[in-house]
Amino acid sequence: MMNVIERITKFNDLFDKLQSTNSRLDKEYYIQMFLEKYPELYDDWVYILETLSGKHPIGWTFITNFDSRGVPEMFGSIRECIKYCECKSPKTLDNTMEAQRVLGRAIGYFIEPIVNRTLRLGIGRSLLDTSDLSPMLAKKFDPIKSPVFQYIVTEKLNGNRCIAYCDQDRWHFVSRSGKQLKVDIDMTGMPKEYVYDGELLSYDQTQQSIRRTIEIQMRSNLTHMSEFESAKEFMKTMGMVNDKSVNHPLVYNIFDIIDIYTPADERKKRLAEIGKYINYAYPQVRILPILYQGKNTDIINKLLDEITFSGGEGLMLNQPFLSYQHKRTDALLKYKKVKTMDMYVLDTYEGIGKYENAVGSLYCYLMTDDGREVSCNVGSGLSDAERVLWWLNKSNIVGKVVEVGYQSISQNKGSRDNEYSLQFPRLIRVRNDKTKPSEY
Repeated sequence: MMNVIERITKFNDLFDKLQSTNSRLDKEYYIQMFLEKYPELYDDWVYILETLSGKHPIGWTFITNFDSRGVPEMFGSIRECIKYCECKSPKTLDNTMEAQRVLGRAIGYFIEPIVNRTLRLGIGRSLLDTSDLSPMLAKKFDPIKSPVFQYIVTEKLNGNRCIAYCDQDRWHFVSRSGKQLKVDIDMTGMPKEYVYDGELLSYDQTQQSIRRTIEIQMRSNLTHMSEFESAKEFMKTMGMVNDKSVNHPLVYNIFDIIDIYTPADERKKRLAEIGKYINYAYPQVRILPILYQGKNTDIINKLLDEITFSGGEGLMLNQPFLSYQHKRTDALLKYKKVKTMDMYVLDTYEGIGKYENAVGSLYCYLMTDDGREVSCNVGSGLSDAERVLWWLNKSNIVGKVVEVGYQSISQNKGSRDNEYSLQFPRLIRVRNDKTKPSEY
């Protein structure tokens, strides 16, 4: 069993090899050979990588005291040394001096660039568990039922979720599911030690969001933008992201840093500081600004009205004192208006399984005043009794006007310019009081 000084010697040899080449293949080969030869050092290696990626911050700067000799015999592994620093808080002169004394000169020189995250090996995050890149997903905000907390409020963007990280001076962009995205965003000047969370939007979409933000912050008259215009811009963005053959003018709108040890308000402060050095004349990177921080629901509701009126999708609410979580959580909430549309029922479709010999969905249609056609299959919101009744006698529902709730308007690829559909439609009620449909 190797002692900690022997472990340090082995890792110093590995670090020298990794820093002697820029070849990714060579680096991976050195690591593979190292772990095959010294399998007992695997846990130390993982903990070193995690520390360099920010997963085990010590919260203070470690400086080796040249005069300290230390007692390294108390440690059996490098992992224990790092954990000792991690647990030595708060940052005080006494704690710092004690850590210098206990770790001693030999361990101190080795551990200093690791815990201070200044060691450059040219390889790192891509060797970690991909779950470290999983995005935080939001629950729904209910202004009546949700607890009254302080919130950090930003615009909810409607683009393509993107996680960005740098490995060996090369930036990688992955989707919400962890798939590599074929995009090339100029991240010049962005600190490389962070993993960023944001959305890819077209240049036009980004400019519209900037315009909304400025108008709201300046309390000027808002520019109205319809859902149909927003849907067209969203489809353009999706086309750019999925088109692998052309380098399109996409903008990376960053709204968070993936850091499970830092609360949201501190993460937002870091982003705001980074944002001071970005050129917004024609950005490839944008830091999403904060619209409001507080717990006044009247202000939050007003912001939702303004964002929606000017073409935005809604709001995102971070609880400022909660850290980033790789799951769906109420540390992040989404707040959108309930959208409805009154549509004709043109036909019924039979269901399957439980709903065989009953209505599976209603085919609904609307032509707007300006000639846009909206259609969708509404399969949720129907009671079992309605499904049976309407299947036995279609005249009870076909030709009627129904109120349909939905999340957003979309355009299918290949559809005509004036053809739209509804995302996640659901039946709210039959409008027996109306004989004509309406988008309002």
